[in-house]
Amino acid sequence: LERDDGLCLNAHRQLESRAAKTKDASQDVSNWLEMVRDTPISAQPHFLQGAVVARANRHEVNARSQNHPVKKCYELQCVPLPKTDAWFAQQQDARYVVFITDPQAVKLPSTKRLHELYNMTPTQAKVTCEFARGATYKKVAQSMRISEDTVRSHTKEIYRKTRVNRQADLVHLILSISQSGV
Repeated sequence: LERDDGLCLNAHRQLESRAAKTKDASQDVSNWLEMVRDTPISAQPHFLQGAVVARANRHEVNARSQNHPVKKCYELQCVPLPKTDAWFAQQQDARYVVFITDPQAVKLPSTKRLHELYNMTPTQAKVTCEFARGATYKKVAQSMRISEDTVRSHTKEIYRKTRVNRQADLVHLILSISQSGV
């Protein structure tokens, strides 16, 4: 928020994109947050569909190839909180946690490091890193060219090896051992 390059708090202290102030509906975080709010927790055991917010410095040149600009953005993901973890915020129970990630600033652990720490296979490590980047089961399956059922199978083993029970806990664990340039 301090960077003032894509996300801000409105007068009601609610998260919104800078683009919302310029009426760019494609960048409107408010609509996404309303969808999140109106989705029953029981219907969403894992991450809800995320949102992407362009940053004010929208493009930078890829160091590998001077011809390909890389879009700079923030990725937002939302995870429901179990009732036992409900937080009290502004006289209402908090129902969700929103993770805001700058994909350019996070260096996730290598597959070798995840093998050393948790005895993950290379495929399990790749699935884990995809989740840490905010991917859904469907997106992981598409990017790795495997079925969603295979992703679920790997996820069960990943949970067992990392001793977590939820995707939110897995992401928190992986981000805690990641390097950040933020």
